[in-house]
Amino acid sequence: MADFFVSQSGAGSTDGSSPANAQAIGSVTWSSHPGNDVYLLGLITTGVNVNADATEGNEIVIRGDGATPGVITVTGAYGILFAGDWIILKNITVTGCSTYGIKIASAVDVTGSTIDNCEITDNVQRGISYLQSSGTAKTLDQLTITDSTITGSGYEGIRVTIEAAGAASDKITNLTITGNTITGNGGTLYAGIRVGDSGHVSAINETLVIDNNTVSSNRGIGGVLIIGFTDTSYVSSFSGNTCNGNLGVLGGMNIQVSAYFTIENNTCNNNEADEGIDGHGLLIDDGCDNIICRHNSCSGNVGYSGADITSGAGIMVLSVTNGEIYGNLGTGNRIGMILGGASAHTSTRIYNNTFVNSTHYGFIAGDAMADDVVEIKNNIFTGDSDGFYVNTGTDQTDEDYNIFYGFDTPTTNHTLGTNTLTSDPLLDANYKPTVDSPAYEAGIFVSSIKDYQGRPYHIPPTIGAYEFTSGFPAQPRTSTNTRIGRFT
Repeated sequence: MADFFVSQSGAGSTDGSSPANAQAIGSVTWSSHPGNDVYLLGLITTGVNVNADATEGNEIVIRGDGATPGVITVTGAYGILFAGDWIILKNITVTGCSTYGIKIASAVDVTGSTIDNCEITDNVQRGISYLQSSGTAKTLDQLTITDSTITGSGYEGIRVTIEAAGAASDKITNLTITGNTITGNGGTLYAGIRVGDSGHVSAINETLVIDNNTVSSNRGIGGVLIIGFTDTSYVSSFSGNTCNGNLGVLGGMNIQVSAYFTIENNTCNNNEADEGIDGHGLLIDDGCDNIICRHNSCSGNVGYSGADITSGAGIMVLSVTNGEIYGNLGTGNRIGMILGGASAHTSTRIYNNTFVNSTHYGFIAGDAMADDVVEIKNNIFTGDSDGFYVNTGTDQTDEDYNIFYGFDTPTTNHTLGTNTLTSDPLLDANYKPTVDSPAYEAGIFVSSIKDYQGRPYHIPPTIGAYEFTSGFPAQPRTSTNTRIGRFT
């Protein structure tokens, strides 16, 4: 790749051959630069409009890490707009723009672009924005946003969505958001990250990876909102993220109308709502199918103080078909876990979670459920108020082999399973069972799932998110317990 140099007003011969001869930003012909590293030098106050295509392996790479670091501050529509394929933005600072920091054009198909290690701060509206509203069946494919800092946006930190004015055949595919810090963004209706389909929930967006980001202290509607991503295998993931201290109904993370998603190894703590409902650590919302939710830590979520049974859970599962929720740990939430109404679920399985020290409820079911709809086994719930609370009806949920301890009212509209215990689980300071814990091997084998630390369970398993292994063999032991569930 050849180097090319650009500044606000240009310098020397302005042929771009060196920093001393930088070309003026308004004179750049971007179609001449596939295969070039284009260095932005010094303060840029004109919006950078990259309206050219490149190809894979011959990208246009726009950099801000030259001899004089490039900083874009624009009073106008955007700091950078790109409307072409295989554009890479690297090590650029975009700050104080009056609308968007970086805008991705929606009137054309855009493929193979990357925003890498950029600092996008204090922009009046969105840090990074793609709002598909052209109504002309466009696709955004292979966009990667990585290792960047997005803070202080008045709207979302990142928004990549299909809007109501877009076509039902618009698509977002292969979207990757990894390793970013997204904090302090948001207004009344905005989140840290919002991706997917805002206007056409029938649209089929494919393959989303949101991994290893810090999405914290965002205000408005909360941390992360995912709508309308559907795959046919567990390719999409929300993994390894830290979503703490967000304010709004989304809480830490909310996923809707999506399928074949793995939600794992996230930390979603101390989220709250300032009005209404929700404000959970993790919320699996309406219309989800084939969701795996495992090995997450969801603690100190308080929701909205004016709500009773609808706010501040470690994990809430509102509506899911074939949901697998296991090996999660929650401490000090307002509610340990909430499950939506009977009509909202098919084959939901809740196994080997630990929710302790809940201040209001251990477990809430929206209404009575038949025993072939939901299985709740091998979980620990401790707290101060209500243990297993069913809002309406007489519950027939397949609940058994759990521990409910310390609640003033153990159950409402529910009878605990024959093998469920109400004794102190005797957990240590890290919420692991101690040697005398009644949870040890008191569960029932559900499948070859692994505990919160990725270790196999014994047969029969220890109740809760942790298997007890000290002084015992690591491999499952034989048992007469019957296998249940459909985990793989």
